[in-house]
Amino acid sequence: MPFINPFAKIRCPYCLQPFHPGDCPIVSTVNQGKVLRFPPAPKTLEYTRSRTWIEELTGPEFTSELATRQCPNPDCQKALFENIEMCDNINIAIIGDASSGKTHFIAVLIDQLKRGVLMQNGNGHVRLMHLNRFTSEAYRTIYQEPILRDRTVVAATARGRYDAVGRAIRAEPLVYQLSIQDNDANTTNTINLLLYDIAGENFVDNNLLVLFGEHVLRADGIIYFADPMDMPNIHQQLPGHLQTAITGRKAEEALSTVMFRMEQYNKIRIGGTIDIPTAITVSKSDLFQYIIPRQEWPHYWLMYKPAYDGRIHLEDIRRIDQEVRYILKQQGEYPLLQISKRFEQASFFAVSATGNAPDNHNKYSRIEPHRCLDPLIWLLWRLNFLEAR
Repeated sequence: MPFINPFAKIRCPYCLQPFHPGDCPIVSTVNQGKVLRFPPAPKTLEYTRSRTWIEELTGPEFTSELATRQCPNPDCQKALFENIEMCDNINIAIIGDASSGKTHFIAVLIDQLKRGVLMQNGNGHVRLMHLNRFTSEAYRTIYQEPILRDRTVVAATARGRYDAVGRAIRAEPLVYQLSIQDNDANTTNTINLLLYDIAGENFVDNNLLVLFGEHVLRADGIIYFADPMDMPNIHQQLPGHLQTAITGRKAEEALSTVMFRMEQYNKIRIGGTIDIPTAITVSKSDLFQYIIPRQEWPHYWLMYKPAYDGRIHLEDIRRIDQEVRYILKQQGEYPLLQISKRFEQASFFAVSATGNAPDNHNKYSRIEPHRCLDPLIWLLWRLNFLEAR
């Protein structure tokens, strides 16, 4: 039986209520409604023991039932994802305005992690494994098939919905276990990644953010997408066929809204800083080819494809950060640069999930991701999961 901290609290990804793993029923996900183990009653010897030792869900009985723990909150009682109690659960908030590229980025990010791109030039192994059926099915139908297989532009993420009594229905996260084996360092690290994808409109409305995006306010790390289409000086330099409709909002507006609510949630005084690592990421970086003179392309590190080896290369990250800041300053995006100073740990990135713009039929001729792992690698390093080289 694994040891667990008696004061440990894990937060349910569905109702967001904290719980101790020893209070959870163990249920079957093969035979719905079947309880394999009930939690011990308070003030019993078994209950006292469950504060520090919990049953490991291995062996024939639990494996054949695809057993998992169940949220003990009587208003939730949803089956939790596998191994929720076995390692750190890292909530990565992927935020940005409508059509900023969040969904396409998630599709490519998961695909690259699955294919081991993170360790393509290193000595080791990367494994990404979904931890519940929802994640497997949602990724296949919402992300993989339309974007990676059919190379189609997907519609903006649907707005939040309410149930019959008017309560906000929170989005379920995609949940993966990420393991990185580094043979050079003789280490194997494992975490659970929780990735939420909610409508961009929820990030620019103070009330909707709380109703549908409370996970953002308790995030372990943030990837913020700043859409170059919402940057007027960049937008007007693009060829006519690429000057698609824009939201009319500023590139930093969604981040400003999140920052405001985050200050309230965490009781940060005006003028204080937020300590959550935040990767401020310019999406659709393939558009930079229209604002950077061709003869200067070789001088920009962000134009080159990286060779990932399972660790972070700090000099590479520093150069990308400086180049993106320089471009934003040239294009007059001072508010975005200024708001970044409110975060203790912030770095700028530039990525392109598809590598090129769609045609008139909303189809991509090819999918060529560019630097999509950069912001995640930096966050995992900041969260002490990856080492620096």
